[in-house]
Amino acid sequence: MRTGAANNPATAAKIAAILIVLALSMRAGIVQAVRGRLTITTYSSGYEGHLITFPDTSTLSIDCAYGDITTTSHFHSDHCAACDYTGQYHRNNVSPGEYLYDKDGVTVQVVAANGRVIGQEPKDVPCPASDENRMSMGLLVRYGGFDYLTAGDMTSVIEKPMGEALASLGVNVDVLKVSHHGSKSSSTLDYLQTIRPEYAVIAGSATQPYEVTLDNLTTAGVKTIYYAYDYYYGYGYPVFRANGDIVIATDGVTFTVSGPDFSHGPFPVDDDVPAPTPTPGPGPGPGPGPGPGPAPGPGPDPGPAPGPVQVRVTSNDLSAGHRLAIDVTLQQIMDRPFDAYAVIIGPPGVFTMCFGDVLLPGVSPIVRNMLFLPGGYEGRLLDIPVPPGVQGDYQAIVGLADVGAKVTDAGSAFMSGTANFSVR
Repeated sequence: MRTGAANNPATAAKIAAILIVLALSMRAGIVQAVRGRLTITTYSSGYEGHLITFPDTSTLSIDCAYGDITTTSHFHSDHCAACDYTGQYHRNNVSPGEYLYDKDGVTVQVVAANGRVIGQEPKDVPCPASDENRMSMGLLVRYGGFDYLTAGDMTSVIEKPMGEALASLGVNVDVLKVSHHGSKSSSTLDYLQTIRPEYAVIAGSATQPYEVTLDNLTTAGVKTIYYAYDYYYGYGYPVFRANGDIVIATDGVTFTVSGPDFSHGPFPVDDDVPAPTPTPGPGPGPGPGPGPGPAPGPGPDPGPAPGPVQVRVTSNDLSAGHRLAIDVTLQQIMDRPFDAYAVIIGPPGVFTMCFGDVLLPGVSPIVRNMLFLPGGYEGRLLDIPVPPGVQGDYQAIVGLADVGAKVTDAGSAFMSGTANFSVR
């Protein structure tokens, strides 16, 4: 790969220093921003069964599933539990507010157990209880902006205070595992409107979804109700019959819902937050003046539409002592392997650098064999004062190229963005 010669070694060294900061900042920013995937599998058997797979590939099971960490919501057989088999964590040995998992940005928190909700003191309840369903353990799984709530067969008398407690903590539920298989003993409209779920999953077959529950879910704004088990009821409602296991996958920024023969999404997390309403401008001014003048010429060229990689600088016109900040935004999910490059091309005759190469070893590419970047990723690559003696026109380029591809210029990248700026 070729690089232009630096006619002014001192100036070249200063610009190279800028490049080093840019490249290493990009490396740190991408590594920090890239999240592994969290998946939640709901099994389609007649029993309840859910398995969470964390970014580090360890697992946590809920009810009828097997994982590195095992949990039991309550002591009923369709949740694979009895008083003589409880699993590692169950309703009677946890306290509301306790974390069962906290790693890599993922938390699994107990938000209800034994008739108490987060913020309340725990209590001991015999096993079995007179109302075992009501005592169910509720778990909130959080990853970035993604929130998943599951609460066994919990009844509405506990769901209501649990929902109010979650709302007070600012939780907007992305996916709700509907309690008690959609029974009419759970999922009141008031509760659902408090936690505001966007999507819902119904599992198990000990009972089946009631029309009142489906009405409540629909009225509360749930976009799709996924059936893991193929219940008869649900026609006329926004029900999707998965005909198999349901897998929810998220990077904390978006999530998908998929099964044996379908894949929905990606959906943005918490996308029910209303967009800001534009402020109307002032009303019309006074009436028209004299007749029209000459016809206007063509308007300014709007330039090309923004691409999937957007690069921005603090200002297009800088001088020594000003701060140079460079930001990048990735507009779409990148789920194919790639190498990442970030370079600055300096003024001809002072310092010129071909795309993807540097005068110092180990900086090109800045990231190798990256497997995934979330859509909507934003990062600041550089924020430094402009050194003296580097006047000229510059271009910052950020590009993604196929892993191991021979990169000789900007066209070698399958996706790139640029920003121009000048130093005076």
